[in-house]
Amino acid sequence: MSEDQFNTAYREYAALVHHSIMRVVNNRAIADDLMQETFLRFLQKADPDRPSAYKSFLFQISHNLAVDYLKKFSRVSNFEVIPERPDLRDQIGDAEFGMLRSEMVSKMLAHDPSYLKIFVLRVDYDMTYDEIATTLNIPKRSLMRYKDQLRNILAEFL
Repeated sequence: MSEDQFNTAYREYAALVHHSIMRVVNNRAIADDLMQETFLRFLQKADPDRPSAYKSFLFQISHNLAVDYLKKFSRVSNFEVIPERPDLRDQIGDAEFGMLRSEMVSKMLAHDPSYLKIFVLRVDYDMTYDEIATTLNIPKRSLMRYKDQLRNILAEFL
């Protein structure tokens, strides 16, 4: 891949790739690292003769890196993977939004950290239940039980 091809792809897609990673990890430093890794892998593996495939290849790489980050995420001590919800924040204000988010995280983590992973993958990454089961390496039947339990846990917030 030529330097011009790489620079063009970076200019066209960097903001979109960064945004898609931020939706998952909600931490600028982690998103920056994952974006850098995305473009490094892109540079190493992209087919220079197929510029029409660059966008999908970049999103595939960034998706896999973000999901891998979530898979490795075993203990949550802060809110780095909880997505921002600007629409909700506008409706209820920053302080109340922060408290609501904190309460939801606490509820999910009090039961099982897997709830948080499932919630983020389903709601903010629009993954199907089959994709989530594969990503988290759990049987779909178990995932559906988790989903029902999570719905009960978060019922007070809905």
